[in-house]
Amino acid sequence: MNFLATLKDSNLQKSTIATAKAAVLNLWLLSDGVKLESHVLSLFMRGISQLEPVRTRAKGIWDPSIILDMFQNMPDNWDLTLLQLTRKCAMLIALATAQRVQTLRALNVRNITITTNAVAFVIDTRLKQTLGDRETPLLYLPRIKGDKTCVWSCVLAYILRTRKLRKVSDFFIISKPPHTPATTTTISRWLREVLQKAGINSSLYKAHSTRAAASSKASKFVPLQKVLEAADWRGKTVFEKHYCREVSGRGDFAEAVWKQ
Repeated sequence: MNFLATLKDSNLQKSTIATAKAAVLNLWLLSDGVKLESHVLSLFMRGISQLEPVRTRAKGIWDPSIILDMFQNMPDNWDLTLLQLTRKCAMLIALATAQRVQTLRALNVRNITITTNAVAFVIDTRLKQTLGDRETPLLYLPRIKGDKTCVWSCVLAYILRTRKLRKVSDFFIISKPPHTPATTTTISRWLREVLQKAGINSSLYKAHSTRAAASSKASKFVPLQKVLEAADWRGKTVFEKHYCREVSGRGDFAEAVWKQ
């Protein structure tokens, strides 16, 4: 008990303390060989929960149009700095697919197909949602002609801008030398920085909020099944419980997100 109290005094997160508690229950045996009673530790963990501040969950979600309007008013892709182009590309892909940052991290230039109308990425690594017998997602990014927010154009510009810089096949690389593969933490930071520049409260809405923003917007224009397929949800329960929000402010998923 003193050990767990020390962890709490060290301002460690509740999840970390809970992991330590599980280890204590599994490994600590009393002198007579009887396992330590767990109810005392459970009461301790409940007390920690009571001490934590109440977290307010956002009832609404930001409108992707805020981001798209900002991009529309920015210079062309070729006039952006590499960092600006990288952030823009990450955000447009996140909005066009409603995928997790983990999926963006898994994008690879070896597994990309480019046509005159779309870009498609095949994911060949295991993801959170592909455990068991589930297939990895196919990311389809349509072309929106004559628009600065076209994800197809942005992806092509990013590939060409980074062609001579990249030493790896990972799609997203750091914009500064030695141009190593971007981690999920880095990609999340890029998304948060875009939210901040667009005037969206990044302390309330994190990088993961792109899934809720994109899917909530698209659900107004396309059948629910299209939304579930794009975001790779098995059923509507997860979407309706955790992601479907009222957006402040019938076609394919990406085009629906881009609708005004």
